[in-house]
Amino acid sequence: MKRLLYILLLCITSTVACEKLDIDLENGSGSDPSSGGGGTEVSDTTEFGSLRDGSQSRPFLPSDFGSNGAVGAIYSQDSLVQREGIWVRGYIVGYQTGKNTIKLETGGTGTNIVLADSIESTDKAYMLAIQLPAGSLRDALNISNNPSNLHRPVKVCGSIDQYYSSWGLKSPTKYIWL
Repeated sequence: MKRLLYILLLCITSTVACEKLDIDLENGSGSDPSSGGGGTEVSDTTEFGSLRDGSQSRPFLPSDFGSNGAVGAIYSQDSLVQREGIWVRGYIVGYQTGKNTIKLETGGTGTNIVLADSIESTDKAYMLAIQLPAGSLRDALNISNNPSNLHRPVKVCGSIDQYYSSWGLKSPTKYIWL
């Protein structure tokens, strides 16, 4: 219940990274101008705020935890907010090698990947590092052994926690290729 209250508060107060949703009032249908038929942007926001709650059907975006992201601010303020079983979706754009170093290429040790809201993103505020513990999930997602995974869209479920001195997804348990 408390998680729902925080998400509702986020929806009301968040104006960061919101895009306008065009709605055809005659036909009752909406279209997201950023989707543009196979674009490279992952988005599901409206002018009223975020529709994302970290569930599998409405996963967070990496930018929700960036320097301007309201979700990261909520997690920073309240230790009671659920941190496990959180879904994040984005594009695999590289890997992290240190606190302030993200490589936007294949390679690395295979222990993590970095997701971004879009393939073209180069701003760390729109990225989130994903820890890849040893096992089948690492074998499937890492870009050291699987260079074709670079720029692939994916949803990953894990625990939101500090990783490389900023928000990250640790101990992932599930993933879904999009």
